[in-house]
Amino acid sequence: MELQHPKLHQFLNTIVANSAGRDNTKTLSEIIEDSLLVFRSYPGNTAVMLFLMDEIDFDFRFSTSIPEMESDKSRDAFAELQDAGIIGDALNTGGAVSYDNSKLSDNDYIIIPLAVPTSVLGVIVLQNSKTDEPPIYSLLQLCELSANQFAFALYNAKLVQQLTYNQSVLEQKVAARTFHLEQIQRELKLYWIRFKRGY
Repeated sequence: MELQHPKLHQFLNTIVANSAGRDNTKTLSEIIEDSLLVFRSYPGNTAVMLFLMDEIDFDFRFSTSIPEMESDKSRDAFAELQDAGIIGDALNTGGAVSYDNSKLSDNDYIIIPLAVPTSVLGVIVLQNSKTDEPPIYSLLQLCELSANQFAFALYNAKLVQQLTYNQSVLEQKVAARTFHLEQIQRELKLYWIRFKRGY
């Protein structure tokens, strides 16, 4: 990967800084914000939108954007990309796909899937200033690298969240069962005392 282009170097530095600052104590919302800020540093970027996969109906839902955008505008941009087959292309290739034929805005787009080996978590949509040249291949590779890091951090955070929830449910069930067993033990003890006394 050639690092001669200053914008490429700046974007890479942002990715590295984010990777170095990532730890297991960050919340889901902190991971999302940090990762979107990395994509916001993409050269010429005007907005970053995150669409997460709904785990119930397996449809993409607008999650957030930087800067904040009306969800209708984000959904319209996503619908245009979906209708043009660009979302499907990104998911099929597993890599970044660019789109420069928007009818809704005077922007170029880069779509990057968020996926782990077991599932698709969502897609990131970069809205960039219109240019006459296609994106530099190395920049697209860096987008894919950052999206992979983001996907695994997001997936791990969701797993930790699920484990924490399951642990609390299990602890509640154990506490309820223990209380019930203690209650039965007290009743048996009372019956035993009554039986010994002949009641």
